[in-house]
Amino acid sequence: MRSIIHTQDCACGSKFAGCEKGMVIKMTRETLEEMITIGVEFLTVAIFLVFVVNFVGIKKDFAEVKNNKTATAHQVRQYREFGKYETGFSPKTEAANYKSECLYADDVLEAIRNYRDGSIEIYVDKPNSTGVPIHLTTGDAEQNPSNYSLEVLTSTAKGVDLSALFHPYLIYNGSDVTDPSYYNNYSSGTVTGIAFIRY
Repeated sequence: MRSIIHTQDCACGSKFAGCEKGMVIKMTRETLEEMITIGVEFLTVAIFLVFVVNFVGIKKDFAEVKNNKTATAHQVRQYREFGKYETGFSPKTEAANYKSECLYADDVLEAIRNYRDGSIEIYVDKPNSTGVPIHLTTGDAEQNPSNYSLEVLTSTAKGVDLSALFHPYLIYNGSDVTDPSYYNNYSSGTVTGIAFIRY
C-alpha cells in the first residue's frame, strides 16, 4: 500500500506541523484513490459475507425440506404396511365398537407369516383354548423357526383358533408388546411390534 501523504498549512501561514491554530488537511489525488479502493474492498468483503450467510441459510432450508420428505415417506410406507392393524382404540366395555375394530384369525396368521423372521415383534395373548400366548421375537424366530410354519400355526394345540376375533394394536419404538399400557397409545414413530388381543 502507498503511504498517505498529508500537507498541513496553518491558518497563521506557517508550515509548522505542531501549530495548533486551525490546521487544514489537504489530500492528494493518490490519497483519494486509496480511500476509494479501500471502500470498494470493504464493500466487496461485505457483499461476499452476505452471500455466504444467505447460502448457509438456503442450505439449511434444503436440508430441512429433505428431512421432512424422508420422514413423510417413512410414515406413508408404514401406513401402507401397517394400516390394517390400526383399527381403533375403543374400550372393551363398548362391545359393538370394540368388535368392529377386531380382525379375523386369518389376518393374525398373515402377520405372523409376514414377520416370521422377527423383524416385527408379534404377540397373540390367547391364540387358542390352551391360553398359551404366541410371542414372536427375533431370537425366537432364529431358534425355533418351525414354530411359525403354517402347519403349526393352524394346529389345534399350538395354533391360532380360526374362528376367533383379535383386536390389533401397533407398538412403537421398541415398547413391550406384552404390556397393555402401550395398547391404547396414540404414539408415532417406528412400528416395532403388533399385539393381538382376543375378543
